[in-house]
Amino acid sequence: MGNYIVCTIGAAITIATDWWIFIATIGAGIIAGLVTLIAVWYTNKKTIELYEKGRRDEKLKESLVYLKTRFIRTTPHLFATKLINNDIHDNVYVFSGDDGFGFYDSGDYSTKYTMLLSLRNASAKSIHNVIMTVESKLLTKEDSVIGYEFENRIDLLAGNEEILIKMFSDVQVTKAFEGLNQSYSPKLEFVCQIMYLTEGGQEIYHEHTRHMVFHVDVSENGELKSFGIITKKCEDKHEVKEVISSLMQKNIKNWSNSNYRNLQDRIATIRWDRAIAQKGSSHN
Repeated sequence: MGNYIVCTIGAAITIATDWWIFIATIGAGIIAGLVTLIAVWYTNKKTIELYEKGRRDEKLKESLVYLKTRFIRTTPHLFATKLINNDIHDNVYVFSGDDGFGFYDSGDYSTKYTMLLSLRNASAKSIHNVIMTVESKLLTKEDSVIGYEFENRIDLLAGNEEILIKMFSDVQVTKAFEGLNQSYSPKLEFVCQIMYLTEGGQEIYHEHTRHMVFHVDVSENGELKSFGIITKKCEDKHEVKEVISSLMQKNIKNWSNSNYRNLQDRIATIRWDRAIAQKGSSHN
């Protein structure tokens, strides 16, 4: 009897142990399965996130546009003639400050030279909501400062289009020539801050700084023979923001384009005058 009880208890313990091992094995399998499932889900989630980030970064990279800057001393007529000779039909927008467009609209536009900053969109992508803030200074012989400040806006600058900004006011230029006649080399400082949006929704901040000096060539009797403009320092800074700033949002909300001239209108007039002249000469 005693042996039977011992055997029965031993069998029960063996059966209980087998069930515990079975349950533990099933539980471990379930846990392992859950861990694997979570790992696969997390890996897939990360893969999707990386893929979407890659696509977003590629889109931003493709839509990124930096404007090319250059200093030009020319007349609207000469610049228009150059565009005609190179068969360029892209728009060229001319902007000025409060002293207006006399340098462009006046009858002597073919001979009056103006200092201009060129901002060219050399890409095939458009940029939007372009804001240009200009601050220029002329340091005179008497150490006084003559300033020139203004802001201009245009809602669209398509690929290969260009902006020309009048860099210095008529008063500054007149005073500079007075200094030249006194054998003094006037110093000019120019800063243009540009903000715009890309097609990818990036906000670009671009600052162009230029320090210049008039170079004077004077004859032996003190008369001004010629002059040139030497750039002592030129710097371009860029900053890319992937989130549109509150300032830009405010500007967009209250948006209005500034007055400008389109050089292609001048070109159309020049082409028409040439066609009339050619027609007249063919009849002679």
